[in-house]
Amino acid sequence: MFDITFLKYTKDKVMILKDDLTGLPNRKSLISELNAHRCRKMILLGIDIKNFGEINSCYGNEEGDNFLVSFGRKLSDFANSLALNDTEVYRLHSDVFALAACMDKFSVKKSLLDFANMLVKKFENFLSEDPIRIKSLNVTPSFVCGISHNDNFYGDNIGSNLFNRMDIALREAKNKNIKKISYCQIDEEVEKFYERNILWSNILKSVLQGKSKLVLKPYYQAIQKIETGEILKYECLIRMVGKDDVISPSMFLASAERLGLLPSIGKIVISESCNIFRNLQAGFSINITSQDLADEEFEKFILSQCEFNSIDPERVTLEILENEEIYNLKSKIINLKKHGFKIAIDDFGVGYSNFSRHHEINIDYIKIDGSLIENLLKTSKSYKTVKSIVSYAQSINAETIAEYVTNSDIYNKLEELGVDYAQGYAVGKPAESILSA
Repeated sequence: MFDITFLKYTKDKVMILKDDLTGLPNRKSLISELNAHRCRKMILLGIDIKNFGEINSCYGNEEGDNFLVSFGRKLSDFANSLALNDTEVYRLHSDVFALAACMDKFSVKKSLLDFANMLVKKFENFLSEDPIRIKSLNVTPSFVCGISHNDNFYGDNIGSNLFNRMDIALREAKNKNIKKISYCQIDEEVEKFYERNILWSNILKSVLQGKSKLVLKPYYQAIQKIETGEILKYECLIRMVGKDDVISPSMFLASAERLGLLPSIGKIVISESCNIFRNLQAGFSINITSQDLADEEFEKFILSQCEFNSIDPERVTLEILENEEIYNLKSKIINLKKHGFKIAIDDFGVGYSNFSRHHEINIDYIKIDGSLIENLLKTSKSYKTVKSIVSYAQSINAETIAEYVTNSDIYNKLEELGVDYAQGYAVGKPAESILSA
């Protein structure tokens, strides 16, 4: 299947399509072969060695290289042991390898995906039975595998499609961060997800460069003090706005995070919100992320905007999603607190929470996640969880803000539980103007 004899026109040409370290065909060779080959039943496995970084750190680059050579040989030996005529192994880059198999001449009773899963399991057993030797130790590599296949599909771009789908599937498998072996088959939904990311990445860059008719601007949602009924503060929420459209941040923030554009978006919210609230008495909150905190210019920027607009930092609450990363940046949070900024933990009650570390950043507000509030009257679990959060907040002298308050029944129950603030459609929808919020 993967005959590379046609490359032997010159020695240089062969070297270009072979990996220097392992002698295996490389990524360029794989793509060339996939595009040139006509195979109706193809399986492509991308294999990423999970523990190679540890091996390289512990034993050095030379032993790390030896390990990769040995792994390549093991994978080749495994491919040969399968008794398939059309199978080839490649080293794509660093610790990532690929195994390609054409199944046109091989009878497969199961689907190609099932067969691919079986291959991965067999390879795992193959490595366990004959581990790689590093000095005096036997090492069994752990790995993740991305699978693509072309069951019942044939076309001119099959090679490129297979490789791209395998590459995406491998990244999906790695993102799962599963300790044991994991596989991910790229499907139409995942493929569309990546296509959307590319689309929104292009749109975001165009908007931030001022080359689009769309603009990024904050909308404002009221936050009401339950005890008194007063609107004491607002949350500033980013929107992408066109002539007739208001686009939710759920459409573009994930792409912005992957591109490292959240600090740029955050600066738009900060500057425009400070300009709006300079003539108002109400407080306001702004969402920030670990990307903002890691930005060396962030603290200087937000302080300069407050100073320019004559806003006391004590009026400003910085809402942060809790994760381990923010505690690695806690010195930045502490500095912001020293200037007077308030700190709120956003979406509390779902996902990551480290109660033992809350005192390190001295939080002022706990924002109870909307999913708990939405189900407050529907499930006893949500009710008990909210009740426990209120009790906990009181014990650390933090106030509570309930999100997603959609009706008076929920509002009244929150008042009964002792929640301090309410935010949601029952109080006010996000609006372009404070007067409309």
